[in-house]
Amino acid sequence: MKINFLYLNHGEKNLNSNSVEDIVKNEISLYIRKRIEKAYKQKENFRVYIVLPLLPDFTGEIEENLTLQLILKHTYRAICRNEGLSLIEQLEKKMGDKWKEYISFYSLRNHGIINGAPKTELIYIHSKLLIVDDRKVIIGSANLNDRSMLGNRDSEIAVLIEEQKEDYFLMNRDNEYSAAKFAVGLRKKLMSEYLGIDIYDSILDDPVSDKLFKFMSDRARKNTEIYRSVFGCYPDDEYTSFQLIENC
Repeated sequence: MKINFLYLNHGEKNLNSNSVEDIVKNEISLYIRKRIEKAYKQKENFRVYIVLPLLPDFTGEIEENLTLQLILKHTYRAICRNEGLSLIEQLEKKMGDKWKEYISFYSLRNHGIINGAPKTELIYIHSKLLIVDDRKVIIGSANLNDRSMLGNRDSEIAVLIEEQKEDYFLMNRDNEYSAAKFAVGLRKKLMSEYLGIDIYDSILDDPVSDKLFKFMSDRARKNTEIYRSVFGCYPDDEYTSFQLIENC
């Protein structure tokens, strides 16, 4: 196994720019979009699973906390609402709603009983982790924003883990696919935990299979409906104004 350390060094900040409306300069979203468009054009079986926090890690209610509102605003701008410039809006221009077959977004919650009443709380995902093609794993401190990605603002560090000897695993129905044991094992462990299934369940073997993609989407949709019914959690598509949140 080979482990490389990747550094993004702290540099001089741009003191002349303090606008929150500055154009995003890192190109991660751009290349995700290009890769999905390529898969769509070539009719490839390609999946992107993104797990992110449901809310920023700040105390308070959304309708009363301007910091929460600002971060959520830019999260939505990056993903789906930005006057045609967001990732999903750009994909829709090329493939309509077919983008749903290639990329999906998930968040985590847990629940329990306290003093006889059902309670829930979000699970704040703070890890910065990328698993690519069941071959490479990047683990570090960098967030997916310009502060971390441009290399001249926040100090960040990450490790790129690659195995020199790969074994045969399943990928896109190919039993002769060469993958890294560590990457496969880590992906299965995380997916089994998120889905509440055994790590050895065969559905986890092929990460781009229609069966797994549908299973994850259906489980997330069903859980959303349950939490919506029992707890009235938000953000949620059902709530389009702060007034609706106050009345829930």
